[in-house]
Amino acid sequence: MKIGRLLGAAVLIMLFIFLGVRTIPVGIHDWRTEVHTQSFVVATAPGVTTADVVLTYDPFLNQTDEISSIASTLVEVPVATTYVTATNTLTVSALTANTSRTLTVTYYSEVDDDIMRAIGPFLLILIFLFFIGATLYFALQKGGRR
Repeated sequence: MKIGRLLGAAVLIMLFIFLGVRTIPVGIHDWRTEVHTQSFVVATAPGVTTADVVLTYDPFLNQTDEISSIASTLVEVPVATTYVTATNTLTVSALTANTSRTLTVTYYSEVDDDIMRAIGPFLLILIFLFFIGATLYFALQKGGRR
């Protein structure tokens, strides 16, 4: 009887991992971050296709992947290339040379919450360990339905 329960628990754990592998990290990311939008007037010189802008907050985990969009008032497709944490400077490339435009940068930064900063990095593993532990606990419990 315990073998059946353990097998059922294993199937339940695998199903949870399979279904949660994509959705849980997205939820945790959304919980740990907040969206900011800032606009900058940027001018490029002749032959120059990059510009630096100074963000108010660090992108989440200081990654340029956390820059969700950069829109320009010109017909161009700006790209976030590098971010310098010490100065909060984001380098934007693929700009049209020798012109002025307004860039609107939308990005994710970490929520200003001490608890989220403490448990946030471990939240995914804590959720999985809790679910696995609870499933095994109930599978190994004596009694129950017969």
